[in-house]
Amino acid sequence: MAKIQCKMCGGMNELREGETSRECTYCGMLTTFPRIDTEQREQLYNRAEHFRQANNFDKAANVYAAILDLDGEDPEAWWGQLISKYGIEYVEDPANHERIPTCHRVQFDSILADPDYRNALKYASETDRSIYEKRSAPHRGDTEEYPQDIFAGGALRRLHLLQRSRKRRTHEGFPASAGHLLSAHEQGIEGLFLAHYIGR
Repeated sequence: MAKIQCKMCGGMNELREGETSRECTYCGMLTTFPRIDTEQREQLYNRAEHFRQANNFDKAANVYAAILDLDGEDPEAWWGQLISKYGIEYVEDPANHERIPTCHRVQFDSILADPDYRNALKYASETDRSIYEKRSAPHRGDTEEYPQDIFAGGALRRLHLLQRSRKRRTHEGFPASAGHLLSAHEQGIEGLFLAHYIGR
């Protein structure tokens, strides 16, 4: 059996032959997995995921590009290249333990028009395609307040929460600069938005 990291939590999953989607053994999230037919591909995917889990998105993208050089019709490689481009980290929501995509890179274009996204859908099975589409759908009804796709909308939702936190802390007499609001792992697109909109 091939052993591949879950893109949501990094847990190592054993895949049956031909298996490309299922719930992760560790985090329980339904996710897609690559088609593994050689040891080389297994090693490349685990290397790419190692870099992405460490938020080293450029190196991850380079490995996904190498996979696409071997097989340009690999949907999971297109998806991996996509989420590396957007700097996606899946952060656990303590309220329900779901994994929420969080941006570390500013992208002003919608994911829905991105060629990597389109190729992932083009080459995916019907089941995997539905998972990709679900992962890129607007997050938790944010479309009314923030009409963005998930990778922009999720960050804007977090910005909104941080703004509310700032107002609460100010009301209670606490300092509310961006530095006080953001912990180390929350740096990224939220920090850029805060620096521009709140830190004036």
